[in-house]
Amino acid sequence: MNKILIGVPTYPGQEYCLEEFMRHLKAINYDHFDVLFVVDKNEEKYQRKIQKMGFECARVSEEKSFRCANITYCRRLLRKKMLEENYDYLLFIDSDVMVQPDIIKKLIQHKKTICSGIFMSTFPLPDGRKVVAPVLYDFAPGGKLRLMQKKEILDDSLKKVAVCGFGCCLLRRDVLEKVDFRWYEQSKSGEDVAFCHDAAQIGFEAFVDCSVRTWHLSYPPGDSRNEKFKIV
Repeated sequence: MNKILIGVPTYPGQEYCLEEFMRHLKAINYDHFDVLFVVDKNEEKYQRKIQKMGFECARVSEEKSFRCANITYCRRLLRKKMLEENYDYLLFIDSDVMVQPDIIKKLIQHKKTICSGIFMSTFPLPDGRKVVAPVLYDFAPGGKLRLMQKKEILDDSLKKVAVCGFGCCLLRRDVLEKVDFRWYEQSKSGEDVAFCHDAAQIGFEAFVDCSVRTWHLSYPPGDSRNEKFKIV
C-alpha cells in the first residue's frame, strides 16, 4: 500500500475551525498516512497548541512579509520531508477545508501525478463583484487560463485541468522529485499556479476528481455564510 504524507500549511487565522478540521482528518479511511502541520517562523505558540492536540507540527525557518511566500516555505518543508522519508504521495489539505473519509482512496486510484479534489472559494471579478467558484483553471485560447464554473464540476468525472488549487491536492513522488514550489514575484498568482505551470513544462498533467467534494469553511463552524461553499 502506498505511503502518504498529509501536509497542512496553517496559521492562527484559521484557528476558528481547527478542531473541526482535525475531526475530519481523524476520520480519513486509509491505513498508511502521516500528518504534519506546518506554521510560519514566528508562530511557536500556535505550533504548541497543535502539538498538544495530538498532531506533529513544524515551523519554517524563513519568513517574508506576504502570505504567499510563507505558504511556499511551508510547502517546501513538506516536500523535503516527503522525499527524504520515502513517502509515495504528498496530500495537501488546507486547514479550513473539510474532507471526506475516502479522499485518499478516491484520489490515489487514478494514479495521476497531480490530482485534486474540489473546493470552492471567492474570486474578485473585474467589475468589483465577487463570485464563488471552484479553485480550478481550464485552458483558454491564446495560452491563457480561465476560471472554471461550478456547473462544470457537478458530475463525478475525472477532468484534465490547467491548474488546480492546493487546498485539497494529491501529488505523486515523481513530480515532486523534479518540481519544487515557488511563487510569482510580480503576480497575484499563487504557488499552485506556478507549480502546475512548471510541471506542465516537463510533461506532467493536472487532473480533478469531481467526486471528491470538500467544504471550505471560510467562517467559523455554524456560520450560515459557509453554505455558499458547499458543493451539491
